[in-house]
Amino acid sequence: MKGSSSETLLFVGLSIICCLLALTFGGLASWLRTAWVLRKLPRSKSNRVYGGLLDMLSSNRLRAAQRMNEEIVSGSGVFYFNALWRQTVVVSDPYLMAQLLHDNNLYKPARPDYIHFRQLMGPAGIADLVTAQSDPGDWLWKTVRKGVAPAFAPQALRTVYPKLAHVGGQLVDALKLLGDKEPVDMSLACMCETIDALGLTGFDKPYHNIECFKEGQPAHMLNVIRTANAEVARAMQNPLYKLWQQLPGKPSKGQTAITQFHVMMNNLLQEVKAKGPPSEEDSSIAAQLMRLQDPKTGQMLADKYLLPQISVLFWAGFDTTGNTMAWTLFCISQHPEVEKKIAAELDAHGLLVTPTNPHPRAPDYADLTKLTYLSCVIKESMRMHTVVGFTTVRMSNRDLSLDDGKLIIPRNANIFLPLGLPHMSSAVYKDADQFLPERWLEPDAEYMPADPKGQHAFSEGTQGKVSCFMPFSDGRRQCVGMAFAKMNYTAILALLLGNFSFQLAERMGGAEGVMAAQKYEVTLTPSTGMWMHCYRRAKEWV
Repeated sequence: MKGSSSETLLFVGLSIICCLLALTFGGLASWLRTAWVLRKLPRSKSNRVYGGLLDMLSSNRLRAAQRMNEEIVSGSGVFYFNALWRQTVVVSDPYLMAQLLHDNNLYKPARPDYIHFRQLMGPAGIADLVTAQSDPGDWLWKTVRKGVAPAFAPQALRTVYPKLAHVGGQLVDALKLLGDKEPVDMSLACMCETIDALGLTGFDKPYHNIECFKEGQPAHMLNVIRTANAEVARAMQNPLYKLWQQLPGKPSKGQTAITQFHVMMNNLLQEVKAKGPPSEEDSSIAAQLMRLQDPKTGQMLADKYLLPQISVLFWAGFDTTGNTMAWTLFCISQHPEVEKKIAAELDAHGLLVTPTNPHPRAPDYADLTKLTYLSCVIKESMRMHTVVGFTTVRMSNRDLSLDDGKLIIPRNANIFLPLGLPHMSSAVYKDADQFLPERWLEPDAEYMPADPKGQHAFSEGTQGKVSCFMPFSDGRRQCVGMAFAKMNYTAILALLLGNFSFQLAERMGGAEGVMAAQKYEVTLTPSTGMWMHCYRRAKEWV
């Protein structure tokens, strides 16, 4: 019996050793196979071991990636990016990007840097709408995505628009009070507006950030989120930073801010739950979240699942939209001829301050689709300053054959789809480095020319067209709140430009200073703010 026991232990021990060896050599074999398959792809001329890694980890990594795209594949194609042991295929060809983004068999890999982002959204580190893998077995992503979508339908947006207009009016009043003698940080102002707008329209919660801005007081919630964002960005860029955080001692400002953000979002969740079940006609974000049910139990989602969804909807809803508005105001300030055309369009709709119309009406919901030229200006700004243009990654558990079999992407390779690369590509846009809003007046300007082979046609929401303009991504992972963002930035920019003319402050160092100070943390931001003089249009006519 004793001998039998020893033999069993020996067998188990040998089995474990064999499994470990198989995993080790299996992983090595897989890595070598991937390297062999990808060996013919063009790559960075930098060091073969860490080719381009330092540039990709820098705060200006989106611009670095755009430069690499031009240098390696002349603006459109596929190239190989080697970040130490992580093998990554970078795809910037819009036809191939569309094929991959619309492939429902691909999924988001469980990237190490997602851990940091998830910890920003909730202390438990549970997946949210942004970081969920959305593979066939991901019930949480499917449940939340389908459940919140009605909050962004046209009728739902039309219902909450008066609240958005109210917040916009508060911002205009604040800028009038502050005057034009001293410059104003319009990045901060736009962030305050988007937080207040999302809080009021989505959760019926006033956050009073614009009031703090008007009084020159710190906007507490905004400061908390900005500090937390910076902490997450540091952890994502430096793998050793997380180890440093574990050392004994006082928590950093960033860690404290993350904890404060969790408290804020949990308080918001509890306030929403305390109101009880939403009425049938309530289609707000809060109402849709309260209707979410766990498919396994049929009960409302537990708080541990709801908290990261509220956090990510709130975070994504204000950060991206606020930065988009700030970059658009910057672009307009550099092109007086563009501002004149915007003013003429607003005047034609009775939305501009003039000597004969000193108190114009505020834009209503129906006006938004009529402001064609303003929409072109916003699109051009989003093309040149893509706020979320770097982080889209997919993976496949099978080899992928693309471009009639000319390109093979091995299974388990990271497929990097930086949405900002086609936007600044000389192969996709004529005069890509020029700010030309009129390009969007051309029919189908957002799409690539028809593919003669027909192999890149996708009918899912595109009428068989392939997008080359993807600030909200594409395919089933396209931003669920896209319609709300468009409503917000179009309405607020129309209101601001109808009342003010914006001039870049001297302290920004001109356009060159702004471009030098841009920083890509989680989104593309003007790191030193966007300081501008806000000149009331009424004074232009005196």
